[in-house]
Amino acid sequence: MVSLPKKIEQERERRFHKRDVSELDREECRDIDYKAAGALVDGRVLLGPSQTAARALDWKHLKFQHEDAENGTISCVALCPNGKLFGAAWDDITVMVWRLEDGLTVQNLGDQGHTDTIWSIAFSPDSKHLVSGSADAAAIVWDIKTGDVVHRLEGHTEDIMAVAYSPDGSLIATGSSDYYLMIWDAFSGEQLHIFKEFGADVRRVAFSPDGSRLAACSDVSVTVWDPHAGTRVATLLGHNSAIWCMAFSPDGERIMTGSEDSSARVWNASSGEALVVLHEHTSSVWSAAFSPDGSEVATASYDGTVVTCDSWTGQRRFVFSDDVDAVVEAVAYSLKNDLIASGAADGRVRVWNAKSGAFVAEFQGHEEMVKNVMFTPDGCNLLSHADDGSIRYWSILDTLRLS
Repeated sequence: MVSLPKKIEQERERRFHKRDVSELDREECRDIDYKAAGALVDGRVLLGPSQTAARALDWKHLKFQHEDAENGTISCVALCPNGKLFGAAWDDITVMVWRLEDGLTVQNLGDQGHTDTIWSIAFSPDSKHLVSGSADAAAIVWDIKTGDVVHRLEGHTEDIMAVAYSPDGSLIATGSSDYYLMIWDAFSGEQLHIFKEFGADVRRVAFSPDGSRLAACSDVSVTVWDPHAGTRVATLLGHNSAIWCMAFSPDGERIMTGSEDSSARVWNASSGEALVVLHEHTSSVWSAAFSPDGSEVATASYDGTVVTCDSWTGQRRFVFSDDVDAVVEAVAYSLKNDLIASGAADGRVRVWNAKSGAFVAEFQGHEEMVKNVMFTPDGCNLLSHADDGSIRYWSILDTLRLS
């Protein structure tokens, strides 16, 4: 009788070897190909009931890598809203887009595009376009189906560090090292607004879920704008060192920030008032996230811990850590609100039960610091990318079958 772990491994190998490109695939993605496609590789998973009493299993998973990248370093990644595609840019002029279902390459964007490092990418809400921001001071809107350049957004004079689509897909925001934030018409490429009230690089931009607000992070402050009227709504002041992460609450009424000053804060997005100040860490807060229902927040820190707290009162709920105390640079909630994932400097990706705090699994495969973790919208899979130049695709569904 075949054991469940072996059965899961065989299922995964069978699906991988049966992948094929159909005529319908060609209609949806003209350049879909096996070249540079994801490879099924060996890894390991540790399963609960705890990190100290976990059982280890061999774990095949999809690994994505750009073998021809200049130095193999990933600069940014993005998952499309429907969860079917994801993109990654390396420390050169290339953006790769893959289909998650089977790992096939959908597009290799770069030949007719940027001339310098790409710092940020974002998918349009309908997953048909992708915008990239580069050190060449331009942002490019790409047609994912054809690989063609739709618009070249030019106006910045220095590196574009951050890009974002509005939820309805009508606007694109770009933040730059020239200290400017710009708003563009996503359909025509026309520049609509320029915001100049920044004294440092604009490194993070985010639209609220309803698109009525746009937050831009610059050094120790966040400025909130009305992207349609072009007016300032609020300025969030309180951190005394660089802000490394920023996120809107699901209802768009609050913003969370994490800083090098070891604190995290929850703000009123309209008034700029600090509603909650969290001092849960002893070092920089690298990543922060709201739970999908907005009731709690999670922070990941250089001190090697992930902490969850009530988003309204600041009361601590769980502290996740291990004996290694490796720097934790990424944290994310599943959209079902049942799991939390983190990525650490030791290359390991860990998953916990968000409700009970129980250890669920640890994925091993990365060889260097994990920079980002993202659940797919259905919560069945998890993406991680690391400084080793790889993106890995882990099955949460199969993990739960075993645990």
